[in-house]
Amino acid sequence: MELLTVSRISKDYGVSTRMLRYYEQNGLIKSLRKEGYSYRVYDEAAVMRLQQVIILRKLQIPVKQICAILNNPGASAVIEVFKKNIREIDIEITALSTIRKILNRFVNELEEAASLNLSLDFLNGDSVKELTGSLSLIQKNIKESMAMNDLNQAAEVLSKLRNVRVIYLPAMTVASYRYIGENHEENALKTVDEFVRKSGLLQIKPDLRHFGFEHHLLFSEHRGYDAMVSIPDDMDVPAPLVKKKLRGGMYAAYTTDIGAVDSWLGMLAWINDSGKYQFCDTYARIEPAVEEIIYTGRFYFEEQLNYYNNIQAPDFNPDDMQWDMLMAIKPAETTAEVSEDITDSLEKCGLNARLVNRNKTKIIGFSKIIPRGSKDDFVEEFTNEIKSDGRLDILNQYRKPGAPLLGFGFHDLDSKRNGGWRLTYGMLESDITDADAFMKHNPFVKNIDASKWLRIEYTKEFDSDSIAKKAYEAAPKLGYIFNSTIMGNIDEYPDGNIGKPAGGDGRESVLYHWFPVL
Repeated sequence: MELLTVSRISKDYGVSTRMLRYYEQNGLIKSLRKEGYSYRVYDEAAVMRLQQVIILRKLQIPVKQICAILNNPGASAVIEVFKKNIREIDIEITALSTIRKILNRFVNELEEAASLNLSLDFLNGDSVKELTGSLSLIQKNIKESMAMNDLNQAAEVLSKLRNVRVIYLPAMTVASYRYIGENHEENALKTVDEFVRKSGLLQIKPDLRHFGFEHHLLFSEHRGYDAMVSIPDDMDVPAPLVKKKLRGGMYAAYTTDIGAVDSWLGMLAWINDSGKYQFCDTYARIEPAVEEIIYTGRFYFEEQLNYYNNIQAPDFNPDDMQWDMLMAIKPAETTAEVSEDITDSLEKCGLNARLVNRNKTKIIGFSKIIPRGSKDDFVEEFTNEIKSDGRLDILNQYRKPGAPLLGFGFHDLDSKRNGGWRLTYGMLESDITDADAFMKHNPFVKNIDASKWLRIEYTKEFDSDSIAKKAYEAAPKLGYIFNSTIMGNIDEYPDGNIGKPAGGDGRESVLYHWFPVL
């Protein structure tokens, strides 16, 4: 097996570089230094070990317990860890069962009531208080499962966020430092920490705040990290730090630690499902704008909590840091759908493009996770399944005349944990003739919190990878950046055929690629 880089491992297995470093620090995996190569790499043994760690994390085993399992050659330690977690799950199942019984009782009482205006005073009854008072707070929804698909679904349920806050972040001046390359986060944080100590910033500004965000450049192997600390408006900063402004605004906030690797996907789901808010461009709130960042893997700021004390503690363990994950939001807007040609797009980027503004988008269709490996083979396999088992006919049966079919390839929590991505063939909810009847076929539903798309014209002579690359490159030339909160793109098939367009080999037939932008 070839040696794999940190970036390759992160991409293939859906594990952040921060999490990989955390696993190494805890002795779960080991990286190597290849002679003449400046980056860490992982051999076959490390990859196999990582796969074991990923499975155990899906089973909700804490990292410290995973260390005990993998670093103990005997079976007794493993058995004890599993038994302990089974006992905890049994307690939660019992408590949830009790809650279910109480809720059923409430439902029965309401259904038996003579009036719809029944008072809810019965909630104050002593018997009900006695029952509910004995329940511990439940923050997990447990599903017993044995199959891997069931396990992945249970992991997704357990990762749903329940304590997201909405805050207002005031405008402030910051000293910022970006590092791109190996150990990007560690190096960026270290440089800012040194600036804070040498400048005496803790005494100058005891209410300082510390932020950061990860990113990488388009089609680049290198990831970067920007670390920022608030400073007085009139303070000068030495190179290589840069003075910037953070504009104030509304943010969704969620407190997490280094182990919550998928919380940002849960945050996006929370914003999308709220109905009250929608995501807005986080990095547009930085001045000067971060123009060179064309694609980001995680669209959020993170604020290191209690930074004032952390930086002064000589024995502070970075693994104990808590962070607020901050995603820029705004009140949900309702705007009329507008589609207009970008008249000079062909000259600027070599492609005909339209800008489509729309409200939140809902795609309903049939879905499958496409695993790692030969992507084209798995896509063709799923395409043939849809055609042969009648699901394509069902889509076209409920498709309004003239409405296109869509192929939506994107990442969600389930697909990322399986190291792949999800492909959905479907259509917009507005393009379905009878949504209630169609839903009886158990389709997959995906809500997309996006209001702006580039709709790029292409022909079937382009494969999906080449048109996606062209779209990535076209966006900044037209003044946009990829909206990575969507984690995917859409192909539009006007004739309802998800293969090559009818009537030829596809070279003369026009298709469209929807590219989410900010």
